[in-house]
Amino acid sequence: MKTKKPLLVILFVMLVFVLVLGVNGLAVAAPATAVKGEVTFDQWVDEGPFIEDTASGTWVWPDNVIVWKLSGDLEGTYTLYSTYSGRIGFPADKITGTATFDGTLNGEDISWSATVRGSGKSDPAYYFAGRNNWQSTLFDGGKGQITIHQVYGYGPGTDSALYWGELK
Repeated sequence: MKTKKPLLVILFVMLVFVLVLGVNGLAVAAPATAVKGEVTFDQWVDEGPFIEDTASGTWVWPDNVIVWKLSGDLEGTYTLYSTYSGRIGFPADKITGTATFDGTLNGEDISWSATVRGSGKSDPAYYFAGRNNWQSTLFDGGKGQITIHQVYGYGPGTDSALYWGELK
């Protein structure tokens, strides 16, 4: 009889352990919410100096703060804190930085911060026309990633952008 008690305790502890793992496993495996919608330029709040380094053949444009409005599954304000960089004489650029979002996800309040990585390419035949793509990977306020695809032109009404991704 004395040998059965430790065996029951061990079985009970194992059962609790399996239940805890199962509940945590379900929480981790919670399905992501697919999101998509439109992005509208709101304002260019701030921009840093455009710096060319002719010795290395590179340029960098830090400290840009751009505000976008998202509509669709995400409704609210997306603020991009970005640095653009590239090689002198080439139309391609790299985008790095962070972003914040404050608004709603399918009608529920949400806010998050994200790291930003992307690239762009200007059309050298026009003054300010091209495309940018960047991914925002959430690190605070949720998990997941959204991609923004922007096509821009020269003049009013020539800018269009979409977003898509998955958030938890």
